[in-house]
Amino acid sequence: MTTALSLFLSGLLLAPAVNGQAYDAGNRGEDAFEYVQPLNTTILGPYGHSEAVYPSPNTTGNGWEEALEKAKAFVAQLTIEEKADMVTGQPGPCVGNIVAIPRLGFNGLCLQDGPLSIRVADYASVFSAGVSAAATWDRDILYERGYLMGKEFKGKGAHVALSPVAGPLGRSAYSGRNWEGFSPDPYLTGVSMELTITGHQDAGVQATAKHWILNEQEIQRNPVFDPNGTATDITSQAISANVDDRTVHELYMWPFANAVKAKAASFMCSYQRINGSYGCQNSKSLNGLLKTELGFEGYVMSDWGATHTGVAAIEAGLDMDMPGGLGAYGQAWTAGSFFGGNVTIAVNNGTLDVTRVDDMILRIMTPYYWLGQDKDFPSVDPSGGDLNTFSPKSTWVREFNLTGERSRDVRENHGETIRKHGAAASVLLKNENKALPLKAPKSIAVFGNDASEDTQGFLNQKDFEYGTLVAGGGSGTGRLTYLVTPLEAIKARASKDGALVQQWLNNTLIATSNMTDLWNPTPPEVCLVFLKTWAEEAADRQHLDVDWNGNDVVESVAKYCNNTIVVTHSSGINTLPWADHPNVTAILAAHYPGQESGNSLVDVLYGDVNPSARLPYTIALNGTDYNAPPTTAINTTGEYDWQSWFEEKLEIDYRYFDAHNISVRYEFGFGLSYTTFELADFAAEAVASDITSAPEQRPVQPGGNPALWETIFNATATISNTGDVAGAAVPQLYVSFPADTTPAGTPPRQLRGFEKVPLAVGESKTVGFELMRRDLSYWDVVSQQWVIPAGDFTLSLGWSSRDLKAFTKITPVQAEMSYPEDYTLLEKSSGASASTPDSSDSTSGGCSIRRVGSHLKTLYLFTKSDVKTVLIPQIIFIVSAVLGRESLTTVDLSTPAEALQRLPLAILWIWLNLIVCGISNQRLPQSVLEDEHNKPWRPIAAKRLTPEQANKLLFTIVPLVMGTSLLLGGFTPTVTMMALLWLYNDLDGSSINIWTRNIINTGGIMCFSAGSLEVISGGMLLPKAWIWIGLTGAAIATTVQALDFPDMEGDKARGRQTIPLIYGEAVSRGGLAVAVVVWSAVCSAFWNLQLMSWAVPLGVGSLMAALTVLRRDEKCDKIVAKLWCLWMSVLYVLPLFVA
Repeated sequence: MTTALSLFLSGLLLAPAVNGQAYDAGNRGEDAFEYVQPLNTTILGPYGHSEAVYPSPNTTGNGWEEALEKAKAFVAQLTIEEKADMVTGQPGPCVGNIVAIPRLGFNGLCLQDGPLSIRVADYASVFSAGVSAAATWDRDILYERGYLMGKEFKGKGAHVALSPVAGPLGRSAYSGRNWEGFSPDPYLTGVSMELTITGHQDAGVQATAKHWILNEQEIQRNPVFDPNGTATDITSQAISANVDDRTVHELYMWPFANAVKAKAASFMCSYQRINGSYGCQNSKSLNGLLKTELGFEGYVMSDWGATHTGVAAIEAGLDMDMPGGLGAYGQAWTAGSFFGGNVTIAVNNGTLDVTRVDDMILRIMTPYYWLGQDKDFPSVDPSGGDLNTFSPKSTWVREFNLTGERSRDVRENHGETIRKHGAAASVLLKNENKALPLKAPKSIAVFGNDASEDTQGFLNQKDFEYGTLVAGGGSGTGRLTYLVTPLEAIKARASKDGALVQQWLNNTLIATSNMTDLWNPTPPEVCLVFLKTWAEEAADRQHLDVDWNGNDVVESVAKYCNNTIVVTHSSGINTLPWADHPNVTAILAAHYPGQESGNSLVDVLYGDVNPSARLPYTIALNGTDYNAPPTTAINTTGEYDWQSWFEEKLEIDYRYFDAHNISVRYEFGFGLSYTTFELADFAAEAVASDITSAPEQRPVQPGGNPALWETIFNATATISNTGDVAGAAVPQLYVSFPADTTPAGTPPRQLRGFEKVPLAVGESKTVGFELMRRDLSYWDVVSQQWVIPAGDFTLSLGWSSRDLKAFTKITPVQAEMSYPEDYTLLEKSSGASASTPDSSDSTSGGCSIRRVGSHLKTLYLFTKSDVKTVLIPQIIFIVSAVLGRESLTTVDLSTPAEALQRLPLAILWIWLNLIVCGISNQRLPQSVLEDEHNKPWRPIAAKRLTPEQANKLLFTIVPLVMGTSLLLGGFTPTVTMMALLWLYNDLDGSSINIWTRNIINTGGIMCFSAGSLEVISGGMLLPKAWIWIGLTGAAIATTVQALDFPDMEGDKARGRQTIPLIYGEAVSRGGLAVAVVVWSAVCSAFWNLQLMSWAVPLGVGSLMAALTVLRRDEKCDKIVAKLWCLWMSVLYVLPLFVA
C-alpha cells in the first residue's frame, strides 16, 4: 500500500529540483576574491589571497585606434625622465598636475575636482549633487548635467574632471560620501555613470570613474602613519573590504562596467584595501577585473595619497600617481614620490620594464588625443592656483605657464538649468489634503536654520549653524559664486501675492518655545520648516536624523501649526520619525540641489513644476533597520586588524528590506506627484532567438563581452495621466530571477529599467524597456562568466519597488525537467523502468517511505501558515464548546474523555479541509507571485509542484474530503466551504471589494467551526451553537485588520486591498480598538458570565487596542497580530467560564 500511495502521489507532485550553486554555503573566506597581498592570511584564512594577475595588459586602443597612433608617436620622442614626469603628479595650480613638455608642444594635464563643480575655481557653477541627479530618474537630465559640467571644466582649462562617483555605491546608509555618488542600486548608478561620462566627454573633458572599487566607508580608509616616521612607516593599515566574487561582479563592478562601456578616459583607484591588498596595487582588481575582463583602455590614477609602493603598484596596473609628491602623506613636497625619479631608477636597473611605462603613457595620452585636447584647448585659469589650498604656490617645485585669462566666467546660463535640475530632484514624500502646491497663501511662517544664507564664505561648512545646504564637504564640494536661499526665494514669490512672511531661524529657540508666542498677529496659513543634514569626505555619519535638533523643531512647530510642510536638504537618508504626525501635511526631500536651491524649491512648492523625483534609496523606519554599518572600531591594535566583512553580500538597501520583508517608511523608487497615473497593457517579448544560458565568447570590447550588452527582450506598457495637471510618470521595471535555478542569496527583485515619461492631462504613451543579456544574468563563480538561469523570470512594473501594478513572465532559457533525489527511475520514465512496483528490497522500501514523507510534507506546506490562525484556534473553539456547561449540539458528551477520543477525527477533518483551501488559493497566478515574495516555502512558489499539478491534486482530493465528511460528519459545512472557495477564487469574488472578501473569509471560518464541532460531538448543532458561531465570525470580520498592519508595505507592493490601505491607518486602527472592546463585552454577555470573568477578554482586548492606537511601528504591529490570535482564543474558551 505504501508503494501504491507513493506512485499515486508521484504523478501529481513531480517538480523540478533546486540545482543552483550554494552561494551562501561555506565559510566567508572561501568565495572571497583576493589577489596579491600575502599579509593577513591568519584573518582571511587559506583563501585570503589568490593568484596574481600579471602582466598588466597593454592598451589596444579599442575604439581609439587613430588616437593611439598619435600617442605612440608622442611616446617615441620621450626621454626616460620625461616618461617619469608623464606618470607622476606634481603640486601646481590644479588639484592634480602633469607637467608640460614644451619641446613636444605638450602643455601638460590639469586634473580638477569634482563630481558637482570645479571645486578650485571662481565664477563656476555649483550643480546638484550626484544623489540629486539620481533622484530625478531622468536620463536627459543626467546627460545634460554631465555635459554642462564638462563645458565649465574645459572653459577653466581642466583636461580631466574627477567625476563621476560610483564608489561608494551606498552599501551603508551612513557612508559620508554617498551624496557624491548616485544610488545604492547598481542599475540606476550604472545608467547615471554612463550618461554623466558621455556628457563630460562630449564636452571635450576626460571623465574619471571613481573610486574603483569597494570604497564604501570613510573611517580608517587610509593607514595611520607613524608621526615620527616616513611615508612607509605605518602603525595601522587601512581597512580591508573583504568581499566575495559574485557580490563584486553583480553589485560593485556593475556601474563601473557602464563607465567602461561609455569609454571613460580614466579610473581612480581607491584608498582602502581589497581583501587585504591596497586598492591601488591590487593586480586582480586592476589588471584582472578592470583592464582584462571589462576591457578598459584608459588609465588608472591613484586617489590622492593612495599609492603605497612604486614598482609593485605599477606592475599591478596603476598608471598615474596622484598627487605625486609625498606631501599627501604628511611629508615635505620636496621629498619626492613613489613614482617620479624612482621610475627612472627602476627602468635603468632593470627592475621595471620600460614597455610597461610606455603603456602607462599610451593609456594617458590616447584619450587626450581622442578628445582633441591637443588642439586649441583653453589654458589653465590662473585663479585656480590662487585658490588651491591643497598644494599652494609655496609647495610648487616645477614651473607652470599661467598666462591665460584670470577668473574667467564659464557659467553662461547654466543657472536656469541647475534650477530645473533641482526641482526635478525634489522628492514629494507626503502630501495630505493636497497641502501642495501652495494656493497663494497670505500668511507664511518660515522655520529652521537651513532656510537662510551662510554667515560667511563661499562653501558650505560642517559647523555653520546658519545657512542652507546645497552640497556636502570634502573634495566633492563646490565653491559658490552666488546662492539663492529658500527664504530669499519664498519672499520673492510671496510678494507677488501680497503675503506676509515671518521667519524664525534659531533651531534652539524654535524647539524650546511655545509657538503661539511667535505668531504675528495670527497663526500662519502654512508653516515651512527647513532641515539640513551634513555629510563629508573622511568621516561617516553618526546617525540618520536631521542635524541641529531638527526633529524637535518639527515637533514644536507641528504642535501648534496644522499645516506644517517640511523640507530637508540632506546627503540622502533621514529616518523622519515625525512623518506620520497629523499636522505634518507635506514632506519634500530636496537633497543637495546646487546654487539655485531656493528657486528650485519655490517652483515645486507653488506648482510651477509638478514634482516627479523618486527616491534613489530606501528610507527605513529606524536607523537600526539598515544592515551593513561602517566598521567604526576594533578591539585590537594589530597593524592589519581593521577588517570589513561584506557578509550581507547582495542584500543592501531595498534588496535587503525585500529579502527579509521588513517594513519601511518610504521605499526605493517612491515619490508623489500632483497628478495621478495608470499603466496598462504590460507585455514582454523576445527579440533574440536561440538564447543560450552562457553568452557567446567574443573579443572583449569596452564594457566586457559585447554579447552581454545585446538586447534580448523588450517590455512595453501604456502609461496614462489620469489626473488634472500635466506631470511626468516614472515607471520602473523590476526583475525576479527563477528561484530554483539561481544561486541562493539572489535578491527578490532587482531594478532593470526605468523611464521619465512627461504626460499632458489625459495623454497616454507607450513606453519600452530593453532588457540586455546582462540584465537577466548572474555571475557564476564556478565557470567565471555571466549566466542566464533556466526557468521563468517575473517582470514587475510599477511606481516603486513596492508599488508594483503589473506582472508578466518570460523564459529566456527553458528549464530541463529534473527530479528530487527520492524519485525512482520508474517515475522518471514513461513506462520503462529499472525496477518494478513490487520490488521489496530494503532500498526500494526506503525510497517509498521517503517519497510518502515528501508528499505529506508538500500537503503540510499548503496548510503551514494556517496552523496558528485556523487549526489551533478551531481546536480551542470545539474543545471549549463541548466541555462547557451548556450543550451546543444534540449529543451531550458525558465526560471529557469522550471528547478527547473524537478530537483526532476533528483535527483530521479540519486539516483535510485546510488542504483544499490552501491548494485552491495558492494555485492562482497572482497568489504564486505573492508567495514567491512573501512565502517562498509554499509548494508552488518553492517549485515542489506546478500550478497545473496543483489543479490535478485539487480535483483529486476534493472527493476524498467530501467522502470523509460524509463518514465523520460536517458534510454540509464542507460543501458550503467548497462553494465559497469557488466564489472566492474561480469567480474572482475576492476582487469585488474588501468587505465581500472579508464576508467570504468569515463564512469559511464559520464553516470550520460548525463542521469540526459536528465531528467532535457526533451530533447536530443547536440554535445557540449557530448564534455563538455567528458572533465569533462577526468578531473576526470586524477585527481581522489586526493581521494586516505588520505587512502593509508588502501588501501595498503587491497591490492588495486591505482595510488599512483603503481606509487609512487612523480609521482602521481606531475601528479595531473599538471593535475588540465591544466584542469582548458582547461575547461575555452572551454567556451570562460574572463581571469578574469579563476581565480576561476585556484585558487582552484593551491591551491590543492601546498598542494599536498608541504605538504605530512594525514591532508593535507584530505583537498586535499575536495578541489578536490570543484574543480570539480567549473568546473561544468563554463557554468554560459559564457558572
